[in-house]
Amino acid sequence: MDHDDPAPPVDQNGEIMLDAIRTRRQLTAALRALHIRADRPSLRTLSDRVVPGQVALGRTTVSEMLAGRKLPSKAVLTSFVHACGESDATGWQRAWERVALTEHRADSRRATGARASGLTSGTVEIDRWQVVSEVAEELADAGRYRLARTLQNQIHHALSTYLGSDHADTLKSRWSLADWTGMDGDAAAAREELATLLPDLERVLGSEHLVTVCARCSLAHWTGKAGDAAAARDQLAALLPTMEHVLGPGHSGTLKTRCSLAHWTGMAGDAAAAREELAILLPDLERDSSPDHPALNAKRLLAEWTGKAGDAAAAQEQLTTLLPQLERVLGRHDARTLRARHALAEWTGVVGHAVRARGELTTLLPMMEDMLGSDHPDTLRARCSLARWTGAAGDAEGARDQLATLLPTMGHVLGPDHPDTLDAKRTLAEWTGVAGDAVAAREDLAAMLPTMGRVLGPDHLHTLGAKHLLAEWTGAAGDAAGGRDQLTALLPELERVLGHSHPDTLRARCSLARWTGVTGDAAAARDQLTALLPAMGHVLGPDHPDTLGAKRTLAEWTGAAGDAAGARDQLTALLPELERVLGRSRFDTLRARRSLARWTGMAGDATGARDQLAALLPDLERVLGPDHPDTLRARRHLVIWSRKAG
Repeated sequence: MDHDDPAPPVDQNGEIMLDAIRTRRQLTAALRALHIRADRPSLRTLSDRVVPGQVALGRTTVSEMLAGRKLPSKAVLTSFVHACGESDATGWQRAWERVALTEHRADSRRATGARASGLTSGTVEIDRWQVVSEVAEELADAGRYRLARTLQNQIHHALSTYLGSDHADTLKSRWSLADWTGMDGDAAAAREELATLLPDLERVLGSEHLVTVCARCSLAHWTGKAGDAAAARDQLAALLPTMEHVLGPGHSGTLKTRCSLAHWTGMAGDAAAAREELAILLPDLERDSSPDHPALNAKRLLAEWTGKAGDAAAAQEQLTTLLPQLERVLGRHDARTLRARHALAEWTGVVGHAVRARGELTTLLPMMEDMLGSDHPDTLRARCSLARWTGAAGDAEGARDQLATLLPTMGHVLGPDHPDTLDAKRTLAEWTGVAGDAVAAREDLAAMLPTMGRVLGPDHLHTLGAKHLLAEWTGAAGDAAGGRDQLTALLPELERVLGHSHPDTLRARCSLARWTGVTGDAAAARDQLTALLPAMGHVLGPDHPDTLGAKRTLAEWTGAAGDAAGARDQLTALLPELERVLGRSRFDTLRARRSLARWTGMAGDATGARDQLAALLPDLERVLGPDHPDTLRARRHLVIWSRKAG
């Protein structure tokens, strides 16, 4: 194609004659003229102007369209024309149809000639499949990974036929297929496909070829997603010297690999190390001017690992600072900006503002549905988060009902065995239990565990987390010994996979102590928690919700072991911390207030217990509902302590 800058067809008044456009060259010239007349708006400005429901404008797509290298889809052209200020795109759409028809006829003539000569049919077929490949990429960008994967299978078969299995384009198609297999929910299959592909890449392209190196990065990513975070970390650590040698230590690809290494270091259990590595890396990334703005992604990850290292308030603050930067650089409606808003809502909830988190997600969801679509994976994850914080805000039944409504959509769009679908099922079981049906929670978790083990692997974090929840709801359903025994069996698995100091391991030890106490050994529970608390304070931080929860549980078993005054004093000291960190209406705070009333009475102050319960009961009815088991229990205890107070 000629790459000079032709003038578009115009009439005597200088208006673009859309009816005269017949070729891609003419259409490209007209689109350039439209862009210039609109005062050359930037891609960010164009993206912000896209009308909800229309196709988003990607940097590469717009660049190729204005350069004439590629005929855009009609949907992209329509979005671009509207973003440049044209209210009626009909004429542009008709021009596009004429150009597309012209090019289709030209392709058909070339194909006919190729078949007649018997010389170039492969070239024509390859050109056709390259167009199909662009469609597959657009589907993947829109989150339709299953359709993209189906097309990519056909593309790979065609390229293997016409180019051969060892051609670079064929090998790259296998790489895309593996990645989209993972994005479609089968991380284990993606990992296996990449592990099979890598020897072919090394044999054909060489171990230091950029494609080979990037495929090794993908292998590490899907290894981690398949549940083996430690292996992902080790693979990236082994790859990093090669990337520094091939690309240089300051290259964007090398810096992104260091960012991924920090992430999987955190996923392997060392959140503090992940946070520190990202903080060290950030100045180097800020000097990188790559179009995908890696520093902004690193800042988002730094906030995530700051929170997971125990400082949820700092994570919330970092994301609050980051969000205006993302909106300025990427636009308010960019997928990465929307993800950061989602993360900010999550950490807002974690620091104790569940109602605010629910409100932020309620505001965010319509934006995600407009820009990404109601069935996009990011939108579905946000709906799952909204349900979770609805429950944490005190509406366990609402959370349960939202998740029950959401799950069929997730199963249809992502598949019943997709990790996000399984996580939503696990969350539904949890809120079913909190809403008062511990037996159903236990049965749902027991039913889904075999699937989680098969799809994610027995050592995956979500599988181990589901085992922990199963133990909890087994105990809550009346089988305290069963819950204790399940945790006793789970703990060595957690220590082997995650390590002794991983937050999930520490939480399981706390749960084991609690169910040890419920089975009748209060002194053992007290001693286990006393030994555990220093590690929780060191790893998670003294203000982490799990550390505070362990302190509350320690107070319970101190009292049950015979020291009611000690339990009362521990809870009296703990309550201001819970209210400061979590909020006065948070579920854990309400339970601590009920426990304080109980141990105040048991220590000999029936009047104090009565007054505390009388003040607590309206809050329980407002937050949990009048029929919640905790509300009913508090009401019974108020009657008991009122009688004893006389």
